[in-house]
Amino acid sequence: MKPNRNDHEEEGAAQERRGALGSHGLLLEEKAREMDDFVQALSHDLKEPLRVIDAFSGFLLEDYGSQLDERGQHYLSVLRQTAVRMKDLIHDLLMLASLCQTPPAFQWVDLNEVLAGVLQDMGQSIRERESEILIPSPLPRAFCDPSRIREVLRNLLSNAIKFNTSCPPRVEIRAGEKDDFQIFWVEDNGIGIDPAYRERIFDLFERLHPQEEFEGTGAGLAICKKVISGHAGSIWVESQSGRGSTFFFSLPKQKQAPQPVGGEAGG
Repeated sequence: MKPNRNDHEEEGAAQERRGALGSHGLLLEEKAREMDDFVQALSHDLKEPLRVIDAFSGFLLEDYGSQLDERGQHYLSVLRQTAVRMKDLIHDLLMLASLCQTPPAFQWVDLNEVLAGVLQDMGQSIRERESEILIPSPLPRAFCDPSRIREVLRNLLSNAIKFNTSCPPRVEIRAGEKDDFQIFWVEDNGIGIDPAYRERIFDLFERLHPQEEFEGTGAGLAICKKVISGHAGSIWVESQSGRGSTFFFSLPKQKQAPQPVGGEAGG
């Protein structure tokens, strides 16, 4: 059967639609890059004055604190704390922006190394609270973005220590498997969470306690949820008020390891 005129017209229209979609895709990519550049520049412009405020208020407390009364010292302390809180908030907002614009960089990762880096970064806060960090058995390798899973572990471990009035705080980190997923969990002996709020705590800027009681931006668990969703996994919590919390997250298991770079592996 010979193609008729309608067939040619439909094919031409389809090609035009594909061309238009391709142009829109390129435009969206360009806008995303522009937004990323804008966010990075804005972050730098916001962080720099905050660093100055933090530094100079610290200088005032150190050099002239003895000349200030108790109220004056309190004002400077509040100024420093506010600057630090703003820097943390900018960091969290940048992280969320990055998660929205950049896909995960998947690779095979030794999660014991990732966790070791988190524990090293948090060494001072762990020592200050004399926290007990227990890892009963080694964590498995996982196919994930190491920097993003590091952020998840850092947030969960930080919360386990922060929202904790036990002496000492005790945190246990474990891993297992269920069906086609690797399951990881962080269990603590902290203040716990009312089951009524176990979904809301993953919302952005959702806080269950006043800033004066427990510091934080309210973005940490929202970041964790975004990261794990980007890995096609899930995150959830089991907890009761006054009885500690256990945060779980899952990562899909991979059926086979990636091929070594450069061909066959040597012996």
